[in-house]
Amino acid sequence: MITGTADCAAQCHGPRGIMAALNVGVCIIEHGISHGGDGPRGECRSWWYLPPPITNSLQHCAVMTDRQGEACMSTSSDGLTAGPTTNRGRIRLVVFRVLAALAGSFFLVAVVLAVPAPWVLLQPEDPNAAENRWFLIVAGSVDAIAVVVFFALVQRPRRTLLFVEMSAAAVIAAVIILPFGLFFAAILAVAVVPLVAYPYWRDVRAFPSWWPGVPRLPVILAGLAGVALLVTAALALPRQIGGTDPAAQANWWSDYAEHATILAVAGVLAASRGPGWRILRYTCAAVWLYLGFVATLVLSHHTGSWGYIGGSAAIFVGLGFALAAWRGAEEREPRSMRPRVTS
Repeated sequence: MITGTADCAAQCHGPRGIMAALNVGVCIIEHGISHGGDGPRGECRSWWYLPPPITNSLQHCAVMTDRQGEACMSTSSDGLTAGPTTNRGRIRLVVFRVLAALAGSFFLVAVVLAVPAPWVLLQPEDPNAAENRWFLIVAGSVDAIAVVVFFALVQRPRRTLLFVEMSAAAVIAAVIILPFGLFFAAILAVAVVPLVAYPYWRDVRAFPSWWPGVPRLPVILAGLAGVALLVTAALALPRQIGGTDPAAQANWWSDYAEHATILAVAGVLAASRGPGWRILRYTCAAVWLYLGFVATLVLSHHTGSWGYIGGSAAIFVGLGFALAAWRGAEEREPRSMRPRVTS
């Protein structure tokens, strides 16, 4: 238990202080008494103010311990950190942005063709397109995550969480889809090439620091939704392997398993506080809400559809992700930075 201002100051100036190594900024200390459920206890809060241009979104990171401080420094929601300082680094960053923009545009076309499928079929050459509408909109909805991720990375490449999500999606797609059709490798390359060119691979090492202090709501929500989606994927794969229906002949069951797994992983990653978490949470919310309304109101009886019950549950999941994103944004402001009223 911290009992004095000197102990509090040690958080900023101790040998493990996260900012001491950087030798920048001003340490601001607040020491007082808080009254919890187990009686009064000493409480100390300290944070570093970093003047521009050293940082932008990190200047209000609140740290109560060195480990939490490290997490705060590595989990800026906007991914705003110093860019490359060498010509080689700048060139690599430009190359990544161009490739990511091209990949995002490619997936955007796929989304435009797939998302209107409940009402208008834009792929009439498929003889079974009408029967497989549900698979088409699931693919288009999850591909929308790729669109948002790539364009968000073009804007701010150090949103490392989004890079991790897209990398996981590429691995999942390769494992599930390639055994049923090697031609998919060409499509997969569209997503993989920008990821290989990503200039901030080292930032992924901060992954463990994205999870301490995460609220329970998004974790529980993402866990339950993820389990349901993984069960869906587990049921779909055998139907692809041994099925003879039109969906199996068109490889829709494997595609369904792939996109369900990707959505599950995206939700779990969105529950963290990695750079870009807010974007990923809102995107997951939009996907869940869209699929829920379509399953409930439009395609409740189509092959593979979640139906009325599953669609209603999906709507609640989408609202939960939206609420978690909104509340998470409110909680980003440290309590010690807010106005305090004393009597």
